[in-house]
Amino acid sequence: MVRTLEAASVGRYKIYAALSYLILAKERKEHNYASEAARDLASIGIDEESIKDFLSRSVETPLARECLVSGVGVEWYLKVLTDFYAHNGYEPVNIQPDHPATMLAFTACLIKKEIEEPKERMACWRLQHRFIKTYLIEALKCLALRVPCRFTEATLNVIRVDLNLLFETLTCK
Repeated sequence: MVRTLEAASVGRYKIYAALSYLILAKERKEHNYASEAARDLASIGIDEESIKDFLSRSVETPLARECLVSGVGVEWYLKVLTDFYAHNGYEPVNIQPDHPATMLAFTACLIKKEIEEPKERMACWRLQHRFIKTYLIEALKCLALRVPCRFTEATLNVIRVDLNLLFETLTCK
């Protein structure tokens, strides 16, 4: 399992970065690199048509705070999230910390660190697993609920598969 995840690092980085770009591109209506991002996502079954459909939707991208379970305070959630980012050397600029694009970009940064610092690989995987399980999956569920289409469903499914791969790698003996 460890070798599988090691070998997949560059591909995982490209996938997370492409997903982050496309979600942000939809909001900012800047689709200059959409075809390049589509190439990075073709290997995981997200086709250009589903990307075009997603980009054409006028529904605003929801922030994770909009789908919090009742009883969870927004201010507390945002503080814990921004603390998690800061503790790992990440600071979102000109974007909300609970925006799905921010969360995907942060995960891409963790994967990049894993690639650049192989000795830190296990720690990076633990951080990725914790972040995806605690924050990213919920943000993507919210996105799929508010912007229902093949792209958002496929994105959620791909990240779930990655989460499972991380879990299996971290728990293998």
